[in-house]
Amino acid sequence: MACWLAPAWAERLVLYYEQRPPYTEFRDGALTGLLGKPAMQAVQQLGIELDLRESPFNRHMALIDKNLEYACAIGRYKTEQRLGRGKFSQAFYRDQPYVAIMRSDNGRAGAVTELQPLLGTAGLRFGFREGYAYGEVLDVWIATSRASLVRLPESNANLVRMVYRRMLDVVLLSGEEAEALLASMPEERAKLIMRHYADSPPGAYRYFYCSRQVDDALLQRLDAAINLHRPTGTGGSNP
Repeated sequence: MACWLAPAWAERLVLYYEQRPPYTEFRDGALTGLLGKPAMQAVQQLGIELDLRESPFNRHMALIDKNLEYACAIGRYKTEQRLGRGKFSQAFYRDQPYVAIMRSDNGRAGAVTELQPLLGTAGLRFGFREGYAYGEVLDVWIATSRASLVRLPESNANLVRMVYRRMLDVVLLSGEEAEALLASMPEERAKLIMRHYADSPPGAYRYFYCSRQVDDALLQRLDAAINLHRPTGTGGSNP
């Protein structure tokens, strides 16, 4: 979907997003959501032609990692691996801490009162999105987990449904995404609970993640636009 934004430079930026409530939703002809709205507010200040494309996570991340397009993805976590392959803007959103979704009758998972010991519980089946990062601290906990880790090319909504169907024991989601998904699943919600943990790390920051083709001058303009429209909770200009 090409959008013309009064181009003042000979630039056409491909902007990738997922249909992923409450973060990014294309609705009524516009991209909205907790990430979509501030992202569009920022890019609309750049004076460039924008090619807005919905694309599965792994597909568009591969295109950016391989530097095949003049492109950015909306709202990605910053990791060492990605820093070696692409470029990041300043942060424009910060997630709520992660929570666990489990069945209310899962006594073994429900008995654990902290997140790190939960991840250390051998035999529990955790579902994760293939290719996703979960924040610096959680990624370490996950890498050293004694639980059974199942990584699938499924949406987070489908992972939650797998918990409901007893195919998984636990799914970890940011607080805002967990609340939105459970609200959209009244049948499943009747059997599921959302657990908060005192040791859950602070929420991770989200950025535009761009290919190396995207020049530094554009990123500087993007950072300036982010600062103009910075929403509450991003925690400063450049964490």
